[in-house]
Amino acid sequence: MDNTFGGYLQEANDLWLRQRVQRRGQMFFNVLAFTRPDLAEPVRGTALDPFHDDSRIPDFLRHVEALWGPSTGGGLDAEPHHDDLAEE
Repeated sequence: MDNTFGGYLQEANDLWLRQRVQRRGQMFFNVLAFTRPDLAEPVRGTALDPFHDDSRIPDFLRHVEALWGPSTGGGLDAEPHHDDLAEE
């Protein structure tokens, strides 16, 4: 995985598609906690945390993208777009 926001989106989605053990919100949070704990920990247990509620994913991703940093590469306006990621 490259160290960009786009890379994070792709990694979380790819893992979810391969494993399907965790819900999407769990996967998005867990991948972030592994790759960028500095961004994950402040969100844990807040209204943005998608771990227990997948409906929080869009707001969570917008928040994370805003904090990721200036060279995010492949953000929400580039592929893969979080609304286009596989759903089930």
